Amino acid sequence: MGRESNGDTAAPRGGRVNRRYHHIAIRPREEFTEFRTPLSSEDTPRSLVAEGCDVREGRLGPDTWVVESVLVPRDAVEDRSEAEALAERVVRELEA
Repeated sequence: MGRESNGDTAAPRGGRVNRRYHHIAIRPREEFTEFRTPLSSEDTPRSLVAEGCDVREGRLGPDTWVVESVLVPRDAVEDRSEAEALAERVVRELEA
């Protein structure tokens, strides 16, 4: 039985780290029915918080999209804690 969500459970959690990015999970993947990467679209403004961050959104309902995860460039931060803080700022900016 899945947990119901309204998308208000945004809490950055460090995830995978690869050569280029910290992959910061914001909300659990299982809450979503579909995913998209809106910043790859020309008509979506880039984040003003951090150059190079990329966002993945998940669909909660027919018209509700919220941030599922943020990719933070490794060269933009010193460690996972900074990556989580930066991801949180990106989410606040995009969901304001």
